[in-house]
Amino acid sequence: MIGPFKKAQGGYTHVLVAIDKFTKWIEFKPIASLTSAKAVEFIQDIIFRFGIMNSIITDLGSNFTGSEFFNFCEQRSIRIKYVLVAHPRANGQVERANGMILDALKKKNFDKNEKLAGKWIHELPYVFGAPRLVFKDIAEAEATRIEEIDLLEEERLNSVIQSAHYQQTLRHYDDRYTRPRSFSIGDLVLRRVLNTVGQHKLSPPWEGPYIVTEVTRPGSYRLSQMDGTPVGNSWNIEHLRS
Repeated sequence: MIGPFKKAQGGYTHVLVAIDKFTKWIEFKPIASLTSAKAVEFIQDIIFRFGIMNSIITDLGSNFTGSEFFNFCEQRSIRIKYVLVAHPRANGQVERANGMILDALKKKNFDKNEKLAGKWIHELPYVFGAPRLVFKDIAEAEATRIEEIDLLEEERLNSVIQSAHYQQTLRHYDDRYTRPRSFSIGDLVLRRVLNTVGQHKLSPPWEGPYIVTEVTRPGSYRLSQMDGTPVGNSWNIEHLRS
């Protein structure tokens, strides 16, 4: 929400702003009173044209925390996610848009004598709707928006399909070329050098061989030196190789 502004014709003092998180489409509605009823009207208008949203991110303004707004959203299974006024960046898209819109309104309505300050209401369609001015009428605008959404959805589905195909390819490779490793008692193994003191870039990364003397649990083994001297602790298979 942006405001308060100097009261314009019709008593308008604030502007409600909503942004679709996926398409970045902006909706707005000038209001004369900060009530839950006005907030409900705003959301209802959006639902009539675009369908029910999954969730709404908003601040703790009284018009968004009132019982009428809460009940309206609850009846339609719309989740409300509140952000603190002290942390507006939690709803960054709207805050950035609000800043740009407010800046544009200031430039269009600047007058040192404030004669134009109440004329901001007439500039809203130009500030909010600059990209929409190319449309000849509302029907064409709606048709174009639907087409854009369809294209975005198609791109999203293609990305999902490509990702699934890639994951399937990886699983196929793992199943074909990767075999589970295990050792048995009596096997000779090398142990990864974990103590790097005195080591350098050319030092061998493995030491041994050692003899597997016990399988403590799957993937964990006890070792001994070649002369039978036990090696302390058990060792995970990640640090062993044949």
